[in-house]
Amino acid sequence: MERTKPIKIDLKPRRLLVAQVFAVAFSPVVFILGDGIVCLTINQTTWWNSYWIQGLTLLYYGLSIVRVRTDEVAGTSVLEKPATEDGAGWFFRPLFLTRVDRFTRNTQQSQLPADEVMVFRDNDTIALPYGMVRPWRMTTKEGADNNDVLNRRLTLEPTISVIWQIESKGFWEFYINIPGDSPEEKRTVIVQQMADTAEALLGTIFGTKTVAELVEDREIIREKLDVALVKAVADWGITICQVNVQRIIPTRLVNEALEETAVAKARAQITLTVAGAAKRDAILRAEGERDAMTVVADGRIAQLTAEGIGLKAAATASGISVEELRRGEIAMGTLGDSRATFVLGTDGFRDVFATGAAIAAGAKKGGAK
Repeated sequence: MERTKPIKIDLKPRRLLVAQVFAVAFSPVVFILGDGIVCLTINQTTWWNSYWIQGLTLLYYGLSIVRVRTDEVAGTSVLEKPATEDGAGWFFRPLFLTRVDRFTRNTQQSQLPADEVMVFRDNDTIALPYGMVRPWRMTTKEGADNNDVLNRRLTLEPTISVIWQIESKGFWEFYINIPGDSPEEKRTVIVQQMADTAEALLGTIFGTKTVAELVEDREIIREKLDVALVKAVADWGITICQVNVQRIIPTRLVNEALEETAVAKARAQITLTVAGAAKRDAILRAEGERDAMTVVADGRIAQLTAEGIGLKAAATASGISVEELRRGEIAMGTLGDSRATFVLGTDGFRDVFATGAAIAAGAKKGGAK
């Protein structure tokens, strides 16, 4: 909002004093003249005319008494010219000659750019509903580490809160220099001026900082806003009591992008976890099979070793070699099978009988012992 040069206010309390004297001294005269005109019109004069004039005079005085509450600031003008600034109390302000304008002096809190319910955060392609405003959208600087979300270039929507009030001595600076015919219209102008000032300053600050720096320098930003807003309304008789940066949130589109990124990261993490679990399971299964095969092999080796020791002991006890003992066992097993049919040559019979004789001799020798 473009501001005009403030009007210098020159209060003249004498204007009010003259108006009060004139009202007290000449109001009866005015009523007498009015009564005279009425009497001349109807050609009749009655005894109660004097009482009628007194009653009207007292009524006029009564209607000229005004009250300014403790939660109000007020100013009196005489014939549309500022005369005095009034605090709380009862005052005689002649009717028709003076006017008393009021405005609340209670502290007022304004959210900028507007109250949360009046901020339209939907898509910009949608028409702005009546009475609502769009949020401030400001882009930050990109940091060196782009992998950190706080160092990315993001579009943010800041919201600030300002507590302000009208100065007791400064009512006419406020009332004359701020456009608007009613207190509500003037309040709207004040809030808009503060919003424009804050938006311009924050836009400059956000463009030179990353999100991480904004979070770190939040108090510095608040102090700069305080100084800028005080300067913006200094000529209007307004005191800035407190400024707070309420929140700085990403825009709706940035939020959706961040949510999609978070979901993608979560899915990737789940995939890695499942793959890792499958890999560990395969490794454990392979290790189990290898251990099982090792145990079986060890058992087989132990079995064969035990059998070998037993054969050696049996051969030693029989006085023959292990190989001859194996041949004898094979021959006895074969000959003992009724289903077996043999066709042996001369050498074959010789070997069989020799082996059988050796086994028999060994058995006799064992029995003699």
